[in-house]
Amino acid sequence: MENERNSRWPAAARLSLASLALASVAPLGYAGKISSVVEPVISGCAAYYGGWNLDNVAVYLNPESPGNSGGFMPQNGCYTFLDTTDHSYYADVEDGLGTVVGRVLAKDWPIGEPPGIKVVNDDFDVKNDKPENCIMSTSYLDGAFLDSDAPEPVLCSGPYQSHKRFKVAMLPSIFPAGSATDPNDVASVDLVFNVEDEEGIRPYQVFQKINNWTDLRLTGFTIEVGFGVGESFVAAETEDLTLSVPDNLWSGNQLANFSAGLFGPLDTHGQVGFYDNKTRAGFYIDEYGTDDGNIGSTKLHATKTLGSNYDDLPRGVQDMNQFGSWLPNIALPYGIFFDDDGNPDTDAQLVAWYGYNPQIEGLGWMRGVADKFEAVAPEVIEDYGQSLFYTMDIIDDLVNVGLNYVVNVGDITTFPTVEDESSATFTIHITPTAQHPQDEFPPYVENGSQVDPVPWLSFTSNDAEVALQPGPVFEIGQVLTARVGDANAAVDSYGNIQVYACIEEECAPLTLYELGEKRHVFAANLPISFSEEVTAGTVVEIRYDDAGTSKNATSTAVDPVDPPVSYDVAITNLTVPESLFDGLSRNIKVNIANDNKSPTAPGVVRLSGESSDGLSYVFDDIPFALDPGKKTLASFRWEAELKEDIVPATVDWVAEIIIDGILIDSAEAATTVEVKKGKNSNK
Repeated sequence: MENERNSRWPAAARLSLASLALASVAPLGYAGKISSVVEPVISGCAAYYGGWNLDNVAVYLNPESPGNSGGFMPQNGCYTFLDTTDHSYYADVEDGLGTVVGRVLAKDWPIGEPPGIKVVNDDFDVKNDKPENCIMSTSYLDGAFLDSDAPEPVLCSGPYQSHKRFKVAMLPSIFPAGSATDPNDVASVDLVFNVEDEEGIRPYQVFQKINNWTDLRLTGFTIEVGFGVGESFVAAETEDLTLSVPDNLWSGNQLANFSAGLFGPLDTHGQVGFYDNKTRAGFYIDEYGTDDGNIGSTKLHATKTLGSNYDDLPRGVQDMNQFGSWLPNIALPYGIFFDDDGNPDTDAQLVAWYGYNPQIEGLGWMRGVADKFEAVAPEVIEDYGQSLFYTMDIIDDLVNVGLNYVVNVGDITTFPTVEDESSATFTIHITPTAQHPQDEFPPYVENGSQVDPVPWLSFTSNDAEVALQPGPVFEIGQVLTARVGDANAAVDSYGNIQVYACIEEECAPLTLYELGEKRHVFAANLPISFSEEVTAGTVVEIRYDDAGTSKNATSTAVDPVDPPVSYDVAITNLTVPESLFDGLSRNIKVNIANDNKSPTAPGVVRLSGESSDGLSYVFDDIPFALDPGKKTLASFRWEAELKEDIVPATVDWVAEIIIDGILIDSAEAATTVEVKKGKNSNK
């Protein structure tokens, strides 16, 4: 978690973006779009820059470096990190009077870059009727991060878990009185965007989370569009600037959600809720399902929860206020996470959490709802501590609500101008709703901070363990991860350690970051060049100085293995006669279809039948080569037959799709074979 910083920023950080983003804009016309500078993408300069107006924003690089708040140039989006830092950053948002009320966070370099928000126009690869324009985080695609030879920004159509959402943390200063005694005494976080004129109206999907860092429990929020910041904010009164939550894009329980990995049934991405595996947690948007929700409103209200068990975990401890209304980050439980994909830069899987467990009538580690919140024995936690793949941290997704909504930008001649008539802006105005009166914090919080879990997850051996994963071999192009566990590691002033990554005695220093407070386990991914720019047989090594003793781990490069082609071909219908007289013939038809995302599929349709009177029917396979999204029909001619003295008989049919010798899909049906009237009754 970043620490709050309320200091003012240097004058240079307050420079207007008008000269950058709007200098070449034509006279105001009949519609508008958010400005965005796409090309050229320069190393050390933010891509898709210029849409977010930074007049009320200060961008801090290397924030943990004393006295160093520079390094970012708002006039062009270029930035410089100190080599000795962890390449982190954040952007503070003020209320127009000098008070910082919000903080924008996104993925740190090399996964993302400052300032944290970018604007993408005309992404024609989006699907499912989503807008082709979006406001999103400054993230880059996995395998094409900023430390690669060809960085590639994530766009609106980016894949799942590509870090598209930026976070807006609402800080304690958003409630000027410092309490919720007056629900109306609240400020707002204002995100301002530069717009330029064009013909037509542009909808922008907003990929955003809002985080409760207010120190208070919340019961909802509002999002509004208008102009200006802070006390000068004026709500929009025009159809040319609206918000919408169209029901053809999202269902009512998809608009304001806590993580699907924490609450909710199995989703399309294979996630099921750790705390609640039946119901999503979050909020309804009141305007959803109304004309305003589909066409456009200037304000969205979130006042009702989705009905999960967020407020009652485990069941029966309501009086413990665990969790109760939307918690702030100072009142979150600790969790233990398992790195299920071996990459410390991606989200790990929650396996245990620390809170009040009625089974032991006290604080302790426990599982999730699938395991009925059973207690986890201390010795199990201690075993986790000796593994390099478990981490412990605050479960910060319990304060993050992911939002889905659209901002519609129309005729900007109706917008108030800023500085001169050649520029215009609009504002997204975010306001939390505090619980009134406030409930107590959960029992794992004392004196304003979390109770230390017992036992603490910690690597306890002074004999360092060193690992390079994957190993002992890796496929060329795979991400390599260095890990070290050492209870008496010599850390630098930032709490990190250093190893050396080597190829044939050519070594370079690599900084490893500690995976949780007092964890004594450190990890980092090697630069992609160590796995991409090598040949089969190359040995990659990491070396670690363990109190004067050199320890190492190696992995050897092998040629990548082409993954098996995945086909999505299905039998859509197997048509057989319900009954047929002995001696008659019919066609048995098998309809198959190839999914539009599946590659061209070469295979065969196979049909076989087994009759209850002992007869077998075998047909020649019918080949096919089916393009994506196409369908075909395989037809087999069959003549019914009965064995003597067995009347009637049932034929059980099985149709199969075989590709490369592998069964892809199958279907079953049955036909009754009867004696034709007037025929010899002995047959």
